[in-house]
Amino acid sequence: MKVVLQLIVLFPLLAAGQNSIVSTPNTNVLYRGMNNPVRCAVVGVPCITLMLTSLNQNIHITGSGCNYFVQTWNPGPVKFIIQSRTDNTVLDTFSLAVCDVPDPTARFHTGRFNEFFSDFIIVSNPVWENFNVPFKVIEFDLYFYHENKELSYVTNTGATFTDETLKKIGQLRREDELIIRRIVLDVDGQTLSYNVYERYIIN
Repeated sequence: MKVVLQLIVLFPLLAAGQNSIVSTPNTNVLYRGMNNPVRCAVVGVPCITLMLTSLNQNIHITGSGCNYFVQTWNPGPVKFIIQSRTDNTVLDTFSLAVCDVPDPTARFHTGRFNEFFSDFIIVSNPVWENFNVPFKVIEFDLYFYHENKELSYVTNTGATFTDETLKKIGQLRREDELIIRRIVLDVDGQTLSYNVYERYIIN
């Protein structure tokens, strides 16, 4: 089998394939519900003559040649066929595992030595960030505790602390706790709510 070294540069994450090189940029799996980019190439065969199909149901594939986008709603794995457009000859097959997109995490803005900055919370999700999915904080619930007893809570609009939140934080004493328990996000136009748990003890 011929080896084309240039393709290895283009496909840094490799999946199974006897005669092909396959990659999913930034990941090595398919994420359920996401528009996953998938690149495939068969050694010695021009991209223009390739066609990617799947043996699974409920798989949506768009693109052509060596570059595709794949959406799946199944738990996986997904089995693919690389065929020739000219005569439908099967050139290779491969499979990719499917994972659920993990829930986002939320944390307080703290410094290098764990000092607390009373300005905003930080929400992150590496999958959304890898796929350039836009998201922003609509609101979050912040609870205040003293000696393990709930003092109060506030629903803060946006990621930045509001005046009401800052007032309540200013009333806390040493060893009191702040806990984020719920975040509501706008994720690419969808309003989604997540249960989280992030705790900070006032020093």
